[in-house]
Amino acid sequence: MSIFDPEIVKDMLTIPEYISVQFNNVLRQKAIPESFHVHYRKWLRYFLDFCEKHPLPEDKSERIRLFIEKLKSKKQTPQQCTQAAHSVSLFFESQQVKNRPPSEAIRGKRFNEWRCLEKSKYIPLFLSRQEIDIILSHLEYPFNTVVGLLYGCGLRLFKCIGLRVQNFNFEDKILTVYGKGDKDRTIPLPRKLTAVHMAIPMLYAHWEGYVRETCQLYLEYIESCGIKIGDLRSDLVGYLWTSTLKPLTGGLNFARKKAVAELALRCLQNPVKFEESERAINTRSNLNFDVLEDIAAHLCLDISPMLPLKRHLNALVHLRNHIAHGSRPHLLGYSHFQEHASFVIELMEGFECSLARSLEDQNYCTVSP
Repeated sequence: MSIFDPEIVKDMLTIPEYISVQFNNVLRQKAIPESFHVHYRKWLRYFLDFCEKHPLPEDKSERIRLFIEKLKSKKQTPQQCTQAAHSVSLFFESQQVKNRPPSEAIRGKRFNEWRCLEKSKYIPLFLSRQEIDIILSHLEYPFNTVVGLLYGCGLRLFKCIGLRVQNFNFEDKILTVYGKGDKDRTIPLPRKLTAVHMAIPMLYAHWEGYVRETCQLYLEYIESCGIKIGDLRSDLVGYLWTSTLKPLTGGLNFARKKAVAELALRCLQNPVKFEESERAINTRSNLNFDVLEDIAAHLCLDISPMLPLKRHLNALVHLRNHIAHGSRPHLLGYSHFQEHASFVIELMEGFECSLARSLEDQNYCTVSP
């Protein structure tokens, strides 16, 4: 009889919900294809059932070896045994994630990758004009034109590849770019490629990307703790139900009121699980301090210690918007870049502290320890 036989599966141990949430998070982090998830969860279920029914040693490697031997005795193929071993190793990894200190859930390797703004004697913070010229000289048409426009006009890639001949006015040396809502803007065609000019949008992108990723890790950590929805603070429950509550903007009739009440009664004892739309933090592509405060309020974060950085952050976002819309700030030199780069590091560290405090104090729960 096959190990996949429904009669055997029916009698096996069911994976606890909190373990399932942790395991699913690791599958996503490891970029396991969605089509394989069902098989990985089956192997985990078989392994947990195997552990329940047989006395096993404490050593994890030995437990995996005995499990694989059992699968081989059930005539599972080498490919299936390999996949099963990988599934169990990911399960052990998910348990390590659970036992990490809360601050490590949002720091670790990823934060170090974001810190690449800091000075390095091996990688330059930006390229000199001569280095830019060398890069452009090695690019062939049409790539040299595309890179020159991206670099010199501050265009996003999508806007650049959508340009047509009629967008260019070579007589007046301007470029017309069509935006949202049938709005257009004109950008002077670059006479020089200015490294610092283009570095400011990159710094902003660094800051915005960091907030998106660490908030996602924060939500994943809350999921992995196995907390019930009824134990969350109302701020976070409201964020958790964003996609469900969106249709209510048209007003509350009887059917909608009933739907909300049924949702609340049905879900309060369920473990927390954020939808993909809630994991994707909405920075509105304009992450100034007001937007940051809105995100923090939804996620139960206290960012009051960052208030002294408000003016500088808003100035950075304003400068980035001006550059992205074609303005060319004067007197923007390397010292300005260094100042903004150091400030972005300070922002990231301040936001990380807010996340760590919330996790350690469990500010997202109705009753904190």
